[in-house]
Amino acid sequence: MQFSRVSFALRSLAVASTVILAFASLLYTQRLVEQLQARERGIVALWAQALEDLPRSAAAQSGDASVNVTTEAILLAGKFRIPAIIIDLGTGQIVSFRNIDGVPDTVSLYTGTVESEAFTAAILADTAGMSTIELDFAIGELRQRLYYGESDLIAELRYYPYFQLFAVALLLFMGYQGLSYVRKTEQAGLWVGMAKEAAHQLGTPVSSLLGWLEMLRSQGSKDETTGIALEEMGRDVDRLQRVANRFSDIGSTPRLSEVEVADVAQKVIDYIARRVSNQGGGPSITLKGQATAQLNAELFDWVMENLIKNALDALDPSRPGVIEVSISAVDRYVYVDVSDNGRGMERSQFADIFRPGYSTKKRGWGLGLSLSRRIIRDYHKGMIAVLRSKVGEGTTIRVSLPR
Repeated sequence: MQFSRVSFALRSLAVASTVILAFASLLYTQRLVEQLQARERGIVALWAQALEDLPRSAAAQSGDASVNVTTEAILLAGKFRIPAIIIDLGTGQIVSFRNIDGVPDTVSLYTGTVESEAFTAAILADTAGMSTIELDFAIGELRQRLYYGESDLIAELRYYPYFQLFAVALLLFMGYQGLSYVRKTEQAGLWVGMAKEAAHQLGTPVSSLLGWLEMLRSQGSKDETTGIALEEMGRDVDRLQRVANRFSDIGSTPRLSEVEVADVAQKVIDYIARRVSNQGGGPSITLKGQATAQLNAELFDWVMENLIKNALDALDPSRPGVIEVSISAVDRYVYVDVSDNGRGMERSQFADIFRPGYSTKKRGWGLGLSLSRRIIRDYHKGMIAVLRSKVGEGTTIRVSLPR
């Protein structure tokens, strides 16, 4: 348990550190974007100032106030790639433009063609989201407005942090999946190792018990009680042998065959009912329905035993206990429902009961349902889950087996 807490703390620290680094990178990139924006605004402002100064200088030299302002030689289309449009406020016409997506810088907008009209519409549409600088030439009525946007570099940097966050999230997801896979592989290896060792440890005493039992039977006895006891002892020893076989099958490729599910369930019910009735009274355990499915009878027998025993433990001693095993075939699945009228559980416990080590019993190991899920999911390619449960009314656990 201590190791689990430390492992969780380390994983949480790794995730928190990664998230902090990602957001630090995001903030730094945003700072770079803002600095580049300020630099480009300065470049555009200098260009606007140059445009305003150019006609003044020319007018002073030539005495002609109607100087034609041209921007064809401005180096805006070079390394900066800043989209820019100049519009005459008097006529509403486009004086000049640069770096507008889908519009070549060399196209003529005054040919009167459909193409030039389309280019003009595209350029005017781009002005909607741009910043502006008013150009005042102080020459007659000549007034123009400069529209400018962001360069491709800033646009790329603006989206780059989101790509960073996506990459970090992807790495976190892949790391988590990798850790989960390693953990599940280690758990599977532990399950298999414990199962094989348990089968080995059970093998010797079971063989010895079988020998002693045969010796007692060979001596014979006219005492009816002794005969009954020997018969029950024989069943219990056979049961131990089957338990050893179950543990031996864990980790091996299961041998599946077409089996009548009701036959397996009935054997488990009969075995448990005899033990419960011998303890005085006991609950009602019934079986209804039948269907065939691909099963490993030994392992599925184990699942049914775990489910019925858990149902028995959940019964309320203050009222008659009822356990019902219902088998049905619907579409591609065979459903085995084990229902009881016991204490029930909260919805928050539905997933926890299948977690290794989780148990509501004082002396429970919390392995029965976990092992049952492993048998159904890994060996039979099926599913097991709590179908319904209500506190004070009972629980139904459903096993779904592919047909």
